[in-house]
Amino acid sequence: MDDTLTYPTDTIRQTDFWGQHSVEGREFYRKLDEYIKRSSNPDEVSGAIISKIFLAEKPQTASFIKKLQDRGIKVIALTNWPTRELGSIPSMATWRFDKLVQVGINFSASFEPQEIVLNNGQTAGGKQPMFYKGILLTDGATKGSVLGTFLDVVHYKPDQIIFFDDQAKQIESVKNEAHARGITYHGFIYKAAEKLPRHYDPAAIDLQSKYLIERHEYITEAQARELLKK
Repeated sequence: MDDTLTYPTDTIRQTDFWGQHSVEGREFYRKLDEYIKRSSNPDEVSGAIISKIFLAEKPQTASFIKKLQDRGIKVIALTNWPTRELGSIPSMATWRFDKLVQVGINFSASFEPQEIVLNNGQTAGGKQPMFYKGILLTDGATKGSVLGTFLDVVHYKPDQIIFFDDQAKQIESVKNEAHARGITYHGFIYKAAEKLPRHYDPAAIDLQSKYLIERHEYITEAQARELLKK
């Protein structure tokens, strides 16, 4: 989903959550990481801060999903994201669905079951992938294996799978699962998000960092620039 179906408006969140594609991004998350490690409860503080970033996000998208749905083609989202609570977000699955609805994308009509917990947390590492209103969340498990489990649970074998992702390893994992099931597969690596124009504002990014660390509050770049004018 991220950097394929939607992408965030703030440059600090674009391309890579941990900002690995810019000096500004690396510095932003370095400060954040150091603060979290120094705290008395790093896991709790990390969840609280990261959830604030997610809650403030306003994703953008250019969607052709509705055209496919109008043709009766089953379309679902497949994301590597967690499924349960994170900081101020009670359910990451619900949050992901709501964010897509905000930009006019709704996958809930693709399959009758609206919520399916897969494997009941029995996957390696206690992961708990789930299907929620057309979104298949892997909770960190490989996308191919989770998709395969989902197809088994809903007793569905498509004639073909067309899959878009920004990571080659995920394209390969779904390919392997499709071929093992005798399903025609077309996988496409989508890299357009990496080519988006980015205009980093170091002063605004620094203010964003200070608000997160000192107040546990995330402000957007636009809000930061407005504050700097005062």
